[in-house]
Amino acid sequence: MDVSRRRFLQYSGLLLASSVAAPLARSSGWTLDHPPAYPGIWPILQGATDSTSTSIIILHPQNFDFHVRVLDGQNAQQDAIFLDRWQLPASPYATAEVFVSGLVPGVRYRIELLTQAGKVFERR
Repeated sequence: MDVSRRRFLQYSGLLLASSVAAPLARSSGWTLDHPPAYPGIWPILQGATDSTSTSIIILHPQNFDFHVRVLDGQNAQQDAIFLDRWQLPASPYATAEVFVSGLVPGVRYRIELLTQAGKVFERR
């Protein structure tokens, strides 16, 4: 089976992140219906970044729909677009890649993950 370098790195990252996240998720007792109400349970990585945009990778349970919101210090929302989602075979986890544009150098931003109902369950 031929695997591209890109696909290999995606699978490797998923495997590594899921091996770290799975014990945390199990020990916290959260379910898909009741995600954790505190930060830090889902691995989030900042990827390629330039002066006005960034890519964010989020490890999450498969079949769990959520929204991403990126806010600046004045709570102005930035554009966040889901680019792609990957599922690792034989794993309960998937990754989502989110692209954020309209950023300004020197400004601090925070990312929030929200349930379909709009409840924030992760904030960094």
